[in-house]
Amino acid sequence: MPTPCSNHALGKRGFALLITIMLVAFLVLILVGLATLTRVETQVATNSQQQAQARQNALMALNIAIGQLQKYTGPDQRVTASADIVPPPAPDTITITGPNYDIGDHTSNGADGLNGGHFSDPGTTGNQALTAYNAYWQTSGQPRNRHWTGSWKNTNNDLSTYQRNNPAAFNPTPLLQSWLVSGNENSTTGDTFKPTDVVTGLTINSTPLDDIKDSANRSYRLLLKASAGVTTAADLNRAVTAPQVPIYATSVPGTDGSSTPVGHYAWWVGDEGIKARANLVDPYAKAPSGESAPDKALRNSKRLQSAQRPAIEAMTTTGTDGLATTFPVNEPELLKVFSSEQLSYLDPSATFPEELKSRYHDLSVTSRGVLADTKHGGLKRDLSYILSRPSLADFRSALNTSDYNAAPNNTWNVALSSASTPYATIPSNEAAGTAYDASPGILEFTSTWEQLWSFYNLKEAPPLGVFPAGSATAS
Repeated sequence: MPTPCSNHALGKRGFALLITIMLVAFLVLILVGLATLTRVETQVATNSQQQAQARQNALMALNIAIGQLQKYTGPDQRVTASADIVPPPAPDTITITGPNYDIGDHTSNGADGLNGGHFSDPGTTGNQALTAYNAYWQTSGQPRNRHWTGSWKNTNNDLSTYQRNNPAAFNPTPLLQSWLVSGNENSTTGDTFKPTDVVTGLTINSTPLDDIKDSANRSYRLLLKASAGVTTAADLNRAVTAPQVPIYATSVPGTDGSSTPVGHYAWWVGDEGIKARANLVDPYAKAPSGESAPDKALRNSKRLQSAQRPAIEAMTTTGTDGLATTFPVNEPELLKVFSSEQLSYLDPSATFPEELKSRYHDLSVTSRGVLADTKHGGLKRDLSYILSRPSLADFRSALNTSDYNAAPNNTWNVALSSASTPYATIPSNEAAGTAYDASPGILEFTSTWEQLWSFYNLKEAPPLGVFPAGSATAS
């Protein structure tokens, strides 16, 4: 007869089943954890790879931008400027008319003035021209890129072609080399992408990830918005977009080996050289304690010789009073500013940072320049040595060398003379009786080297003398 199972044996088998279920559940948990970990690690690796690739693309774009900058702005005879310096092309040409002045009756003393003259037509005012100009770059919420940087060269710089009877023919003739943005690297004319192309789809909510198109349906990327204080549609002309350029590679896994896009880049060169330097102070602005009258005159003369700083406080902004009440003029803290972002800490006003952003394209703390001769190349001639001569006789001796060839005499020497520059050669086809033809001649009353020497030495106390044009008499 069958033997009935005891409760003890049944309990053992129930416990074994429970252990088995728990082990299976634990194994399932481990498998799920491993799968999750693998998926996370795979995603992290993918993100890291994409981030590294993006950095490499950005580094390549930086190298291309530096190469283009060296290529088109390296020579001394290059000039850079932002795109809005160029007049709008047709059919958007802006017409500016001059004023029309009615001389009136010279013998009367009526309401129109002493001579009876008045402006019958004031012409185009500055505000009207500026409004029309801004409207062109900001076309119904579809802005153009007015802050692209262009590079120009002079195609009329051969001194041997100068014609004394037609000096205007030797005026500089600018030729665009390139707009310094991505997409123009391989352009033979430098303007495959133009700043005047209307950019569609750009709004105040746009991000660098948005695909922005121009009027030819070419892709652009947003490079600058928040730093320029773009918060309304009217501010969009301060934003900067640049063409998106694809990066191609061959033999990409999973393809047939043909050229395949593997990434994109976009870059833009901003021109710091056209901005006002904000972190400068005037060392001669404040009078030291116990300053004497001669020292004050000397300090003021130094201020007059050369501008010590730009008047940043005169800039208008989005506020009602501009920077006049917030910018710390001549404060020592300005000398400690090394980035534009640090300027916002110089005033506690809540609106000051946003006002600075609205002047992003006008303010800089790194603006520098080179005294280059953009006409003929090389650096401009340094006159410090000859101008620092302690006496008039020493100055004339230094001036009478082959380096300057100013042909000095012992009375006075005009700076504009045919001996020093061909530009001062009097045209031979001038009719008799003109100012050129008169004796002693119009150039005899232009500025003299002695005047320049005297002005340079105003820093000395007392001044070394003032020499009027056409006279050797000091006063």
